[in-house]
Amino acid sequence: MSSAEPLAPPINITFNATVAQDGSGDYTTIKAAIDAAPVGSANRYYIHVMQGVYRDEYVTVGKNKINIALIGDDAHNTVITGSRSIATGYTNVPETASMIVDGSGFMARSITFENSAPPPNSHQAVALTNNANRSAFYQCVFLGYQDTLLANHNQQFYKDCDIYGSVDFVWGYAKAVFQDCRLYALRIGSDGNVITAQGKDSPTFDSGFSFQNCKVTIDPKLGLRKSEVSVILGRPWKDYATVVFMQSFLDDIVKPEGWSISWDNIRKPYIFYAEYNNSGPGANTSGRVKWPGYRVITSAEEATRFTVSKFIDGDAWIPEMGIPYQGGLNA
Repeated sequence: MSSAEPLAPPINITFNATVAQDGSGDYTTIKAAIDAAPVGSANRYYIHVMQGVYRDEYVTVGKNKINIALIGDDAHNTVITGSRSIATGYTNVPETASMIVDGSGFMARSITFENSAPPPNSHQAVALTNNANRSAFYQCVFLGYQDTLLANHNQQFYKDCDIYGSVDFVWGYAKAVFQDCRLYALRIGSDGNVITAQGKDSPTFDSGFSFQNCKVTIDPKLGLRKSEVSVILGRPWKDYATVVFMQSFLDDIVKPEGWSISWDNIRKPYIFYAEYNNSGPGANTSGRVKWPGYRVITSAEEATRFTVSKFIDGDAWIPEMGIPYQGGLNA
């Protein structure tokens, strides 16, 4: 769970609706609260989700439900969960998600999104599918095993979140920045773990993942088995996959080569994989892959392209959400 201190809902928020399983709120399910929210509202609609495990609701925030905000009591105790997976008969991977978000301007704070399909035979099992433009998640937790977080389309921001997984556990076509997040590897053994599978499929497609001030390490529950865990930072899902890790801590579980090709049809010259000013025992780049598409960024000017202010135009939309963020590089 999040290493950040749990926060109560902000006192300056006036909630439009409250979800409480014990019947003390306006609704007993998140789905009912979302369904009742106004369509196409220019004003933010705040839904307080009180503590509880909201199981198998499979909530969808439709495209016409814009500016929805889900605020939990804290991510330890406010959990949205389901167990759909490809192995249970689903053929559309995004639809295995415990929650699907399509409406622009969506934000969530202090909530866990979980897919509880058990490893290792659950195959692809998404906790959250996010298609929403200018969407943000603050102090949230994403729990799953394979394909945990589908950052699928548009501009997205993740701040101070915990993301758990084993295979491609951050993936999709979105243009997203992950800032001050913790990435926890779950799988023990020679198969190793893969953090990203990014889907940029043309040079003009506006897509990519940037990780700033993040931490790559093992699930704390693995304890003394750390020596049995290995991680690569990403493998390209599409030809023009774009992923940058910068100013982040990379634990010694990160393999020396750093990155991997797993799909034979991917053309390595067009990939943009980069690292900038990372730290930790896994940050040594001397043994990294030698592909034309991999580089160590040495220029602050080039690295600035992948900051919140530049990469996702964050200054234009994140302040209104009340989420603290760092627009540029570390001082």
